Amino acid sequence: MLYLTLLFLLFLIVTPLVNWVFHIDLKGALHIHQVSTATLYIIVLVIVLAGYVNAINSKINELTIRTHKAMPNGKLTIVMASDIHLGTIIGEKELGKLVGMINNQNPDLVLFVGDIFDEDIAPVVNGQMGKLFEEIKAKFGVLVLPEIMSFIETTRPKSITLIPMA
Repeated sequence: MLYLTLLFLLFLIVTPLVNWVFHIDLKGALHIHQVSTATLYIIVLVIVLAGYVNAINSKINELTIRTHKAMPNGKLTIVMASDIHLGTIIGEKELGKLVGMINNQNPDLVLFVGDIFDEDIAPVVNGQMGKLFEEIKAKFGVLVLPEIMSFIETTRPKSITLIPMA
């Protein structure tokens, strides 16, 4: 909703500029103004819906990194999930699905990076979604590397261990 409001405000700012530069009166005809406003809302709605569909349909990308260093059992499986944005829209159901996808990979280590929480953390706390994180099974543990903006300005961002290593 924030993006929709920002785009609407941008439209209100751009309209006088278009009037001044191109001598086109976008506000002069009520019909043109209504159509352009409706078009803007439809574009924003499509973008928001596409983002939501993308968010709830997690995908797995495999990447093999070769090294000369010794690995336990000859390989190390690391699962990384980024920019989950848990909160009002992405909730317990989606997180449960993600945890299942992670466990199906039989990871040695799990990394959560980027924006773990959305703007409002209350649904995460009230819904006790933290318990779902405890269901992750990783031989060497789960590491959270949150995005810097997830912290209040006075808090120093740092790596935190979400679940103690086995």
